[in-house]
Amino acid sequence: MKFSARAAVVALTACAGLGAAVQTTAAAAVNPDRLEAAEQAAAATRVPFDLPLGSAVQSVTGDASSAGLHGSMSGLPIVPPSPVVKESHSLIPDPLLPALGSPPATPDLNLVAPVVGGDGSLQPDGLVMSLPQAPMKAVGAAASVGQPITATGGDEVVDLTRLQPSVTSPQVETAPSGFISLDQRTMNRPLDRTVDEFLTTAAATAQVLAQR
Repeated sequence: MKFSARAAVVALTACAGLGAAVQTTAAAAVNPDRLEAAEQAAAATRVPFDLPLGSAVQSVTGDASSAGLHGSMSGLPIVPPSPVVKESHSLIPDPLLPALGSPPATPDLNLVAPVVGGDGSLQPDGLVMSLPQAPMKAVGAAASVGQPITATGGDEVVDLTRLQPSVTSPQVETAPSGFISLDQRTMNRPLDRTVDEFLTTAAATAQVLAQR
């Protein structure tokens, strides 16, 4: 039974509970199409996480709080490049460094945190920030050196005219959205309109906590 590094990554994802929907009986050698399908399925799986901070905030403020960070992210944060099968006599892989891909969506994050109110009091759940998941298509950089060394009929040929080093730039396409609210009664304040206010209140909050 042969194992490949790519199949091992997908199998580890499934065993860790991140890709329960991925049928990878096949950590064993599988054909490239099945392996790529398993990787794409693992990348599409969402893994939830939850970091409650209410107890920490309550120990400082004395008030109950739902403060915390929660959300989800892809079960396979980096997608290996698709296997390329082509006839070539080159002794150097082309591309030399293939481009890595991304999962189909960004992580989603939700944060509740304390802030200082207008009257100087500390509001345990005064800040709400949400960044929902958004479609994403990202491709990393790739490098190639051409085919300066080839082998045909048992003979190795070095032809430096075929040395063509190149590097492609990474590309990211996504359309994230979100909001920050400093008052839980208003849950639709645009993110770009409240960043300055958020920074100001965050600094004030840190100062109040330091004095307690």
